Amino acid sequence: MPSTSSLVPALGGGAPRPTLRDRLEKPGLTTVPVIFDAMSARVAFEASFDVLSIGSLALSASKFALPDTGFITLNDMAEHVQNVRAAVPESVIIADGESGFGNAAHVVRSVKTLEASGANAVHIEDQLFGKHVTVKPWMETAKVTADKIAAAASARTSDDFIVIARTDTHWATSRNEGETYGPEEAIRRSNLYVEAGADMILLPVLPLDQMASVVAEINAPVMTSNAMLAPEVTWTEIEETGIKVVLYFDLGINAAITGMRRVMQGLAASQTLSSVIEHMTPNTDIDKLMGSEELHDIAVRFEVFPD
Repeated sequence: MPSTSSLVPALGGGAPRPTLRDRLEKPGLTTVPVIFDAMSARVAFEASFDVLSIGSLALSASKFALPDTGFITLNDMAEHVQNVRAAVPESVIIADGESGFGNAAHVVRSVKTLEASGANAVHIEDQLFGKHVTVKPWMETAKVTADKIAAAASARTSDDFIVIARTDTHWATSRNEGETYGPEEAIRRSNLYVEAGADMILLPVLPLDQMASVVAEINAPVMTSNAMLAPEVTWTEIEETGIKVVLYFDLGINAAITGMRRVMQGLAASQTLSSVIEHMTPNTDIDKLMGSEELHDIAVRFEVFPD
């Protein structure tokens, strides 16, 4: 496995990793776990996932213990992108750009900031408020969102930086009289966003049995999430629908919470570490994951240690 140390980034010695654009232009499915910090990024990379996503749900939960309802800022996301980039320099990073952190003018700064922080892609959505809340979501108009996508495409400095447009109109219920959402509106908006400059479309809530027909109508690669996928659905089944990228949006934070609860509640109940130690990673493994051996070598090289 390539080095993941933030102290000694991998330099040369091998073929460059494919960019996200390379992957989209070639056959095959790209699977992307959503991580929430630098250490979870290293764990994912260690398991061979070299395309990683920093999602707003995972970030809001891990940093503030708050729901994914617009509490994180551009600076919060940029800081996490920087940390993940330093920890896993060889990875491809997809940043969650929410609804752009403002209007089209703000989107320009958002994209420049995230790209400069180390992101390789960003997704911008047309939902303003309502995720993970038991209310109908507030949705932005297609025109305003298309302008944000155009602004994002104009702001990037590298052609390899991917602009992803997300629409939630596949599942959302409109608040506007006479306006109907569903697959047709999701397809219409998707193609409008592609015309505005989107490289890929994110349809986060897309049932498996509708994927193939919807993907066929969209003029760009399509990403979805595991939100509507049964746990037993295989990558082969997803790839057969034409989906190019699948995002496991809840994987990292859910696993972290589950593991912490198992150990904390087990210790509290048993009052002995022996009852939960099998669920804990040995400190030697953690030191290795954090690059302690390389730090030791650097300290010896520069005679940091006293005689």
